[in-house]
Amino acid sequence: MKHLACIMDGNRRWARKHCLPAPSGHKEGLARIDNVIDFCIEQRIEHLSLYTLSLENLAERSSYELSVLFSIIEQESVRFLAESKKKNIRISFVGKRDSFPPSLVPIIINLEQETAYNTDLHVYLFFCYGSRQEIISAVKQLASQIKSGTVNQPEITIKLFEEQLWTSGIPEPDVIVRTGGAHRLSNFMLYQAAYAEFYFIDCLWPDITKEYLHQALSFFTGCKRNFGT
Repeated sequence: MKHLACIMDGNRRWARKHCLPAPSGHKEGLARIDNVIDFCIEQRIEHLSLYTLSLENLAERSSYELSVLFSIIEQESVRFLAESKKKNIRISFVGKRDSFPPSLVPIIINLEQETAYNTDLHVYLFFCYGSRQEIISAVKQLASQIKSGTVNQPEITIKLFEEQLWTSGIPEPDVIVRTGGAHRLSNFMLYQAAYAEFYFIDCLWPDITKEYLHQALSFFTGCKRNFGT
């Protein structure tokens, strides 16, 4: 496996299950990322994508919950940067960057710049991300290029379209793991998942363990992938 992607579902339900406020679930969920990163390094998986915050979440969650979540991210960023440097991890954010909370923009830029030359694992944090919005953005860019004459319609290829996506340059995921019991993508990597395998886990994200991840890896290893042939 070269690229593992995770839909980290169930933080709020985990908090309710333990009679805790929703932010406690988010904090516990962020802490579990360390387990997944260590698993990827141990298995020599080169790319890890984590669905951190969708554009729908940004629009629908209460301002209080979002502000607490952003505060947790800000607090955890110092430790996360130190761990990333220690483990030789590169961090990149993928999403609608003009929707990023202004308070987090300097932190995001710093995380990306300070880890830009790390090579053991590339972690992509899908933040303020929505796949439908990403596809529309790519279409608009190509339409603009056609209008300006820099691209002719017959020149549009799969490769050219993919270069307009927010995920440009990122390999397609081999397997997408989703916790929380739901069996859907929830607007995550709709285009990129064309040949991905899906592995659904009933546990909530804060309960994720390396054992679950080993099961997902075993599932993937047993899959016969023919890419449409």
